[in-house]
Amino acid sequence: MFGSKEETKSITSDKLHNKNCFNYLRNIKLPKAVIELKSLPPDMATALSSLQDKKKEDYDPSYPYGDLYKQFFAYLEENIETIYDKAKYDLNTESARIEVQKDILQSQQQIFPSHLQRRFIGVLGFLDSIKKIGVIDYNNKEPEVLPLDEILNKKAQALKEELNALDDFICSLYANDNHILEDTFENIKEITLNQTPNSPSIEKSISHHVSDKETPINQNSKSPSYEGSALGRLTAMMSDDYKPQHGTSLSTIRHYNYNRNGPIEYRFGTQGQRHHGTARISPLFERFLKIEAEREQERVEQAKKERAKRLIAKKEQDLKKQTQEELEVSNTIEQEELEVDNTIAQEELEDDDKIDEDRITHIYFNLLGRDRDDFEGKKEKELTEQLE
Repeated sequence: MFGSKEETKSITSDKLHNKNCFNYLRNIKLPKAVIELKSLPPDMATALSSLQDKKKEDYDPSYPYGDLYKQFFAYLEENIETIYDKAKYDLNTESARIEVQKDILQSQQQIFPSHLQRRFIGVLGFLDSIKKIGVIDYNNKEPEVLPLDEILNKKAQALKEELNALDDFICSLYANDNHILEDTFENIKEITLNQTPNSPSIEKSISHHVSDKETPINQNSKSPSYEGSALGRLTAMMSDDYKPQHGTSLSTIRHYNYNRNGPIEYRFGTQGQRHHGTARISPLFERFLKIEAEREQERVEQAKKERAKRLIAKKEQDLKKQTQEELEVSNTIEQEELEVDNTIAQEELEDDDKIDEDRITHIYFNLLGRDRDDFEGKKEKELTEQLE
């Protein structure tokens, strides 16, 4: 409401960004595989792990979360092939090995004695935490000895969970429910409530309200105030490396009170980059889209299976309603009807397939320039062309 007397305590851009980075990082879904494989530098892994169970009120205003955020993104993107691609390949390979062993057990083939077979199965799992599943604890007076098939099933399930966790990790870089939009508004609401959105002075008022008047907490990363300044924009435009997501462009989820059950809006900056002078799409964003496509395909396949089960169950139920006498008398007629029903069912499934496969899963809105002829516009155009 306009004319509100409520005042908001001034906060520097660096402090606000630091708090936002804390809330972003604590919502990263760090998978067990990344920790066990020591994919991150020890200090970074320790810092990120310590944030996994933190709450908003655990924020430490003296810790440079902005620097940690920047270092994390730079390292992750530079080493994404090892941290994500190779780890996922190895987990999938191990899952396939376990499936082979399950087939061998089911066929009751004795390749080698059972005690050696147990030892061999014991080293399967790729991750140490999974390898330990089913290991006999001889220090226990009554050690639990699991059947080999149960051990393999548990390991297969654990590997599946780790694969999902690895994908969830990448997804959490974008689907990060950190509520930083609401938190940021709380720090500037006095200004926004007392001016209209079209007010010519609102941007200047906000900039003054969050101006960096103190020694920054973060020494190795820039604040939003700097990034939005003339110098910050000029530096970004001239640099051979332009990756806004590594700096102040934090991903979040936008919430609307009037549309809680509507589509989810992921809010993040451009996923176009300049990497050593070459325009490209963010490698992290490419993997995020691939995961989303794979999960949508899984959803479609599952929907097909469930649809087929429902149709079969319905037909079985309909057939049970008919008496045995009716079935014997009209056996020939009903066989023809069943064939027609099967054809109709197949057509229904095909209709469902088309609906599922045509569903829009996401829309990416690019706000960069496309037809500008000035120097800055041409730089934006290069990124837009990569995203098209």
